[in-house]
Amino acid sequence: NMSIVVEYNGEPYSLLIDSVGDVMSFPVESFERNPVTLDQRWQEVSEGIFRLDGELLVVLEVDKLLNFGQNVAAA
Repeated sequence: NMSIVVEYNGEPYSLLIDSVGDVMSFPVESFERNPVTLDQRWQEVSEGIFRLDGELLVVLEVDKLLNFGQNVAAA
């Protein structure tokens, strides 16, 4: 496993990941909002998607990801 460190509210957080693939750049125009068919669990932590050859690249929204437990507890 590997980790990516992000800063949120002035605190560092380490996100464990399986691996890092290619570093890719996408034109802003190709960014899309979450499609209605995207699994609800992904919609809760995603800010949108990019479409790749027959696949979706989900863009994680770190704020939503790190607040996930708090949002569920408040509901």
